[in-house]
Amino acid sequence: MVVDRPSAATGRTGLAVELRPVRQVWWLVLLFGVLSLLAGLLAFVYPDITLLAVALILGINLLFVGAFELADALIRPGDTATRVLGVLVGVLGVIAGIVILRRPGESLLALVLAAGIWLILSGILELAAAIVEPSGRGLRLLSALVDVLVGCIVLAVPNIGLRTFAILVGIGFLVRGALWLFAASLLRRL
Repeated sequence: MVVDRPSAATGRTGLAVELRPVRQVWWLVLLFGVLSLLAGLLAFVYPDITLLAVALILGINLLFVGAFELADALIRPGDTATRVLGVLVGVLGVIAGIVILRRPGESLLALVLAAGIWLILSGILELAAAIVEPSGRGLRLLSALVDVLVGCIVLAVPNIGLRTFAILVGIGFLVRGALWLFAASLLRRL
């Protein structure tokens, strides 16, 4: 078992030193958390808004979150498997965001399928990362389970109404946003 002890010279743990590049952009993690929370709250407050507005909110959020996941996986120190999973989640998020933003006026079914597939794949990859990397395992498992559950519900009942879809996606974004905010507070304290 490896113990992460502060060095005598700096007083910082090895993990804190490894996370220094990410720590410097803690505010970006905070921003994505706020954006996810905002998207989730808008989905709850305005569940009857048009498909275009839902698509734009979802597409922008997936694009930003996917880009951040991709950047995080490329700069974060860690084992190769975890970084590859992060790259996959990031690329999937960016692709889903672009697909939704390019065709926001298309049928609700296309939007539902794109979001559902992304949620399930993102949840599975997050679950795999939680198994491989012990740090933050509990929060990662929670995020993974929520994503997979919401994605399965969305895909199992693709003809759900816009209100139900908005609420399910809102739940996913609220959980993800809360986790991003928690990560930002941890990074800031390093």
